[in-house]
Amino acid sequence: MWVTIEIAGPFRSEDGGRSWTHLPVGLKSIDTYTSVFCDDGRTRAVGITTEEGLHRFTDGGRTSVPVPVPQAQWPYFRCMARRHGAPGHLLLSIGDRPSGVTGKLPRSRDFGTGWEVVDLPGRVNSTPWWIASHPADPRLIFLCTIFGQIWRSRDGGESWENMTREPGEIRMIGWAPAG
Repeated sequence: MWVTIEIAGPFRSEDGGRSWTHLPVGLKSIDTYTSVFCDDGRTRAVGITTEEGLHRFTDGGRTSVPVPVPQAQWPYFRCMARRHGAPGHLLLSIGDRPSGVTGKLPRSRDFGTGWEVVDLPGRVNSTPWWIASHPADPRLIFLCTIFGQIWRSRDGGESWENMTREPGEIRMIGWAPAG
């Protein structure tokens, strides 16, 4: 079991949460936000987003290495999510700073080895803050900025549409199937 704590870094438990090991080795910042498990069939990697970029653990948490994302012109990496049902597909929200005035959505199709920037319609009004997906419908994904923009993808993140309503500050977005 792994957790990330926004101002303390990642922790791992090997006993169901009774005890925890702090895993800051190799991180540029312990201000961490999300963690994603990536299994490529040979190894398990854990990706962690931080205010100073993306990092990958491949050795059970002993050390991390920065993951280059050449398309990221800013270091603030807020959220990462896997596309359910599509091994290797990752989405990563980045921005110019917390809250910020702009951002991007890089996508990887190969467990974070290569990246491309997704075209989001309209002007991004702040750092893209959260990505929501659900295994019930892997093709339906939502993205929000902290200042209330919401985008929806109905094709697994290939294309996006901007929702017309901006409800104000959003810190997290999620969805679940009806019923």
